[in-house]
Amino acid sequence: MLSALLVRSVVPKTRTQCFAAQRACVQTRGYKASRMMRSEDEGEGEDGGDDTDSGLDIDMREPGEKRKTRKATKAYIQKREKKRAALLMKKAGLPIDLPPHASAKDLARLLGVKTVELIKILIGLGIAPRSSEELLLPEVVDLLCSEFHRVPNRGIVDMDLYPRPPPGDNDVFPPRPPVVTILGHVNHGKTTLLDALRAGNKSIADTESGGITQHMGAFSVLTKSGEKLTVLDTPGHAAFEAMRERGAKLADIAILVVDGTRGVQPQTITSYRYLRSAGIPIVVAVTKADRKGFKFKQTKTELTQLGLNLEEGNTPAIAISAVSKEGIPELIDAILLEAGLMDIKADKEGRAEVVVLETRIDKARGLVSSGVVKCGTFKKNSLFVVAKAIGKVRRIFNPEGKLVDCAYPGDPIEFTGYDSKDKLPNPGDVLIVVETERIAKDTAAFRERKEQELERGRTQIEDQEAKLEEKEKENLDKLFALENGLDADQYVKLKREEREALKPREVPIILKADVSGSIEAIGQQIKLLPRDQLNVKIVQKGIGPISDADVRIAMATENKCMILGFHVPVSESAKGLANQHDITIETFDIIYGLLDYITGFCASLLPPDLKYIDVASAEIKQVFEIKKGGSKTIIAGCLVKKGSLKRGADVQVRRGEDGEVVWTGKIRQLRFQKEVVKVMESGRECGVLFTNDFSGFEEGDLIVAVETQYVRQKFLTNEYERPKIHEWE
Repeated sequence: MLSALLVRSVVPKTRTQCFAAQRACVQTRGYKASRMMRSEDEGEGEDGGDDTDSGLDIDMREPGEKRKTRKATKAYIQKREKKRAALLMKKAGLPIDLPPHASAKDLARLLGVKTVELIKILIGLGIAPRSSEELLLPEVVDLLCSEFHRVPNRGIVDMDLYPRPPPGDNDVFPPRPPVVTILGHVNHGKTTLLDALRAGNKSIADTESGGITQHMGAFSVLTKSGEKLTVLDTPGHAAFEAMRERGAKLADIAILVVDGTRGVQPQTITSYRYLRSAGIPIVVAVTKADRKGFKFKQTKTELTQLGLNLEEGNTPAIAISAVSKEGIPELIDAILLEAGLMDIKADKEGRAEVVVLETRIDKARGLVSSGVVKCGTFKKNSLFVVAKAIGKVRRIFNPEGKLVDCAYPGDPIEFTGYDSKDKLPNPGDVLIVVETERIAKDTAAFRERKEQELERGRTQIEDQEAKLEEKEKENLDKLFALENGLDADQYVKLKREEREALKPREVPIILKADVSGSIEAIGQQIKLLPRDQLNVKIVQKGIGPISDADVRIAMATENKCMILGFHVPVSESAKGLANQHDITIETFDIIYGLLDYITGFCASLLPPDLKYIDVASAEIKQVFEIKKGGSKTIIAGCLVKKGSLKRGADVQVRRGEDGEVVWTGKIRQLRFQKEVVKVMESGRECGVLFTNDFSGFEEGDLIVAVETQYVRQKFLTNEYERPKIHEWE
């Protein structure tokens, strides 16, 4: 009601005046004020107040008083613009908080100006945005802020914690055990070599499904001379590429394992590239020296061609057998020699840092992370932050599973103490010990907020690009419709619906695994799957057993998603709930079994391909023309060359050496001499008439009878690296 009344120059200042003005309005004009625009917080009391506009639109004219003239309205607008300009000048020089990505509309709201003003400035600068919601480059945003004398501020104070930089002088620090990583192709003997180095301990290979390494581990090795080594074992499969790269970055020395009976393989090449990029010394272990067909010289030649300098002795190559222990002492001596030349040391004092390798849920210990101490002394009861997770160290375990009170640089450990299971670190994240819980919480909150802002900016950019692309397509459709005399609106709507129908269908899955490294490896392989027809999307992922909560999340999705588990059990209650609501749960022990299941399931969702199979063929030798009763009939005189030609069969008429299909249809009639027959066998001549009176055939054309079959489409991409079936066996 009040919006229909004119605003007078007299504006109520206080709450009492507001109420009095409303009562006067009701008494004099008969209007009722629908709401009071001035809030209690804005009031200054009855004794005073500033001259700010309260925003209350009330007609304060006396009865019979005329409305404002156009001249008065123009003066009011000028006064308002002058007031706004003064407000902008008042804010000049002040910082303005900006999001990571901003459009002209967003920036206008933050600056307190009209969007059209910013658009005019942009056009004057030679920048023509396609819409007010198009995201602007940071440099353009800074330029617009400077036009209004505002200082851009793209974020809050950096509250993150970062790992300590490398020390300038290592001589003052005590020595630490060298970290050695073992890399190589699948089934080349990496884990067996580690078992040989850890003589007397439980076999690692026996704990892995199928005898293949699918996890990253850190172990301690004590040599006969009393030297201590920290050894990282990495998987050799292509799916665990990130683990191999991480192992190369963490290590001081690398053992490149090559099977002497098979030579250099694809993952050998990949591993060498990571080691060369990391710039760490390499010791080559040519394994399986005890087997027939062992080719040490040939393997060395292949490694030399790869780029390793074996001839001059810069990179030692040792023939070993992890079974007979042949060459193992020489391998250890080569590692210790490299470590002695490097003079590996670390600071035991100051803030402790731990590189997290993997995180898992243990039945007895709860949430457990494995890692290697980078620097400092990692002590029990220390407060820590890693990624977005915080906690207090409750227990520390050495590689043998024994409790210890502290760990020093280079030591492989496992620890517990996370505050929550919801926010877990990724493999490779650095844990940092902090002094207070407040620092840990502030750092984790800052990292989470920073990640959310980046994700929001990425989503905005993707949405904007999609909208602009759709708008361009609609403009082209409209132009096409106008040029061809069609209804533009209906044509644009029809094409939009066609594009919606062709969008790839989403295949949601819930992924559970035993450790965070497996989640990472599976997720990377899923990203390599083609997305033109189906989009496999992980809607939920985590470590630990498959529970009722996972099934309920699957039930809540639009298309009931399947739950896939890797090395994890399924609770009995989850099984019952899944069966009740028709939710698919599948578990796997080998990663390629899981990936094959995903690709097979996706292939079953695709429409089958139509495939033509040739069953018979006949060559057209002569074209006959028969006239009867004023009409003429064109007949193909043929020689059946293969199979049996049948009446009513689906046929293709093919022409030329390349077999170009000139017509597709059916055989209407078969004639042998003057008789009409149903079948003509191979080697016999006959006349053929086609449906729809087709007569566009020529001498030399081939009539091919075909059968149609529906074949399941394949759902694979060239980027998806798949080894030979059971390569590890």
